[in-house]
Amino acid sequence: MERFLIIFLSIILFSILLYKWFHFFLECRLKGFHPVLAISFYCLLCVGVRIASNRRIDLDSSVLSSTFEVILDIIFISLLFKGSIFKKAILYILTTILIPAAEIAFLSAVNGLTGLPNNLEIYKSNTYINFFTVLILSYSMILIMEEYSRYKKYSAVNCFFSIIFLILFFQFIMHYYFSYISKISTDKELFNKLQFIYAFSALIFFCICMIYEKSIAVYHQTLNMNRQLEYHKYQARLYEDSGRNLKEIKKIRHDYKNHLITIKELLDQKEYPRLSSYIAGLEESLSRTDSFIDAKNPVVSALLTYKRNVCRQNQIQFKYHLEYEDIPVAPIDLSILLGNLLDNAIESCMKAEPVSSRIIRFAMGCYNGRTTIVCSNPYKDLYPRTKSSPGDTKYLTSKSDKKNHGLGLMIISEITEKYNGTMDINTADNIFTITLCLKQPESYNVNP
Repeated sequence: MERFLIIFLSIILFSILLYKWFHFFLECRLKGFHPVLAISFYCLLCVGVRIASNRRIDLDSSVLSSTFEVILDIIFISLLFKGSIFKKAILYILTTILIPAAEIAFLSAVNGLTGLPNNLEIYKSNTYINFFTVLILSYSMILIMEEYSRYKKYSAVNCFFSIIFLILFFQFIMHYYFSYISKISTDKELFNKLQFIYAFSALIFFCICMIYEKSIAVYHQTLNMNRQLEYHKYQARLYEDSGRNLKEIKKIRHDYKNHLITIKELLDQKEYPRLSSYIAGLEESLSRTDSFIDAKNPVVSALLTYKRNVCRQNQIQFKYHLEYEDIPVAPIDLSILLGNLLDNAIESCMKAEPVSSRIIRFAMGCYNGRTTIVCSNPYKDLYPRTKSSPGDTKYLTSKSDKKNHGLGLMIISEITEKYNGTMDINTADNIFTITLCLKQPESYNVNP
């Protein structure tokens, strides 16, 4: 029974590892819970092949069963993932031969440090301890690659990741201890129990790692929901501003005839001071209706209208130039992108002195499927990141709470990368100028 559970766990963990490696490099054809069903069906087939070829479940994999399992691997990979056959073949050889071979060589070197005889039949007849350690090492490698990819994208490290490394260290201690016992003991039953315990610990390690990855996925879902909420918030502001402006326009139209009569009367009486004061009042009333910016795009209209009002409240001049027929960027992405861009500019301008230097210049244009956005503003404090890679234009916030602030440029960079674009930052003459060039991905739907 113990041998059956060990073999069954080895098949399950190997299938999960195979899926993880290929999913990192290739796009999966299935969504939702369908990959879980596919992996489960694959595991059952492998167990069936092992039973059918070996006649009894407690035997290790024979040449025949190994051949059938490789065929199942190829079918599993071909049906589950997109991509060329050549790329899949390279990944399969890397995952199942080259990387495990390097890891086994490393483990052999570690085991050799024990100085104990390495010729016991029990240890030679079964290598599941090494096999599960190889699975753990391979899973850790793909986990590190995913974490590095997330770090490059979000410039943040999850503290939970360090806990996984502590568990990995504990697994290495277990591997060393069980290898030590297997070399000094002649009790085959004890060795099988140790293998089962180690196999179960490997399963726990995989489960913890999958829970960690699920928590990261939930975090990103929450982030996307917050972005959608922010998008709808700007839309609500647009409708509110539109309704307010409509009321003002209706009021002016209703009083239009009375205004003309009053102006004519003041002209006839040559009451020029009163006429000037009256016209100034009308201009102020009209300026309130001019606060709405019709940018031919609801997202841009809402954002520019709201941000310009914020600029007026903070004595910031806001100058803009728009030139486009359509914007090939999803509304939610556009809302987050422009919102963070203008928020950063306004925050920086509020620190600039004198007040007359507080000017934000914003330009946006679209041509031939490409969107160009330029925003410039004066700045007082700007701190480049240390240890930046060449071409890495990232800057730290001047606020004391750097953990919760300074994420604007990071989010802008993330959305720019999503659209295969480029971000250029220039800080000449104390003017912070950011230029974004976005390209619409062919497979991306711009509808919210």
